[in-house]
Amino acid sequence: MTQVDGTDVEPTWGIDWSRMVGEQIKIWRGRRGLSAQQLADRTRTLGYTVSRNTIASLESGRKETVPIQELVTIARTLEVAPLALLFPVGTIDTVGVPGPDRISTWEAALWFSGEVRKLTSADDPMHQDWGRGEYSLGYEEWDAGETHGIWEYYIEPRNDAGALSDLRLAEAELTKWRALMPLVKHAFLVFTTAKTDSVIDTWQSVFQYVGQQADKHWQVMEAHRAKARTYPVPADLHNMESEEADHAKLLRLLAGESS
Repeated sequence: MTQVDGTDVEPTWGIDWSRMVGEQIKIWRGRRGLSAQQLADRTRTLGYTVSRNTIASLESGRKETVPIQELVTIARTLEVAPLALLFPVGTIDTVGVPGPDRISTWEAALWFSGEVRKLTSADDPMHQDWGRGEYSLGYEEWDAGETHGIWEYYIEPRNDAGALSDLRLAEAELTKWRALMPLVKHAFLVFTTAKTDSVIDTWQSVFQYVGQQADKHWQVMEAHRAKARTYPVPADLHNMESEEADHAKLLRLLAGESS
């Protein structure tokens, strides 16, 4: 028994963490189609062996501690983020942490990964407002085009295929849009400066075709982006002022307006 601010605190959060990890290992092992022995054998190839007995003890809840070496080795073997094993967002609403409080599993995952610095109790009505001035590394700092792994690993345990699919589809359509825009601009430049009718007609047709295709990708991207906004959307999908301006100009040009 320990005390925090004069309050007796049963140190059960550590055991709870171990049990959550064990439960998630069993789930992900099943998804990968591996027996406990096969998982143990594969950890050996990574240079840190986690025995079959250890895996069985974790999955049954008998093992009360999980060394970080075992956690990351098993996570890599299962091809899943360590956070997905430790804090299964969508499976458990709240988790214990050092001290007397329980917090949302989502916030615990963000805290552990460094996304937030300060934790709030699950009883605090603001406990989900983790984005208010508490970032140490925010989504807005991610490189454009980076694989948003943290996003995927938080969603996948929820079996929320729709949310993950919307993000991926939106990013795919945005990539197609960006790939087409140089050709759109080139075609427009050529047909507006060409001297002969045949060149004008050819490149105007090219411009109209690729412009319409670009607009199609944009519209599909916007539809998926709207759905993805029910979750934190990576910066690459919401800081798009220049692309939005380009799209607006493209629509005017396709409509025959001069600017």
